[in-house]
Amino acid sequence: MKKIYLLLAVSAVFIAPSKYLFGQLSISPNPVFEDGVMPEDFEGIGHSFITNGFDFNLVLTWSLTVVEMTPGWQVAVCDVNQCYLPTVTMMDFSLGAGEDGTMDVHVYPNNFEGQAIIEVEVYQSNDSTNTTSATYFFNHTVGLAEKLSEAIKVYPNPTQDFISIDNSKNFVSSVELYNVTGKMVLSTSLNGSNRISIQELAAGNYILKLVDASSKIVSTNLIVKQ
Repeated sequence: MKKIYLLLAVSAVFIAPSKYLFGQLSISPNPVFEDGVMPEDFEGIGHSFITNGFDFNLVLTWSLTVVEMTPGWQVAVCDVNQCYLPTVTMMDFSLGAGEDGTMDVHVYPNNFEGQAIIEVEVYQSNDSTNTTSATYFFNHTVGLAEKLSEAIKVYPNPTQDFISIDNSKNFVSSVELYNVTGKMVLSTSLNGSNRISIQELAAGNYILKLVDASSKIVSTNLIVKQ
């Protein structure tokens, strides 16, 4: 009987699933769009939430990057703990298992007409490979499709075996692939950059739709399977 218990214990050690298996650190919605920020407004706010999809607490760090911003504007972050001054561009915070919290970006136009693109990256403080990011667009309706297209790369095309999607900005949460009759032949979720196998599909033309976290189609691509 002791041998049986020992065998079961040893087996449990080897087959126990990793606690990272179903976990994910994510910010939603992403990207965030906030239009109509006027010069006389005190602030414009891009609202988003960060979610700890793991079954354990995380100590995290957020880092703010100004991709572009009109001179005279200022930007600040509000996280789960508090709102910070524009001079703060990095901060640690904690998020419990399965919890979500505020990850808002505030812009202050200071009586200037303008626009901004702000990126916030969040990563686990003791494991920088566990990371996610979100991009916040303020007054960027014009030319937004072009900016998204530039940020998301789909290759190779034509292709035989796979499609690679460079989704490093996490604009896309899922992809859908349709044949020429409109039938969906593939659907999968994304996180970062991904390689999707299409080896089993027949040669021909397909429509690839890239979908964001709010179920909006952000890009449509013609894929040629050879």
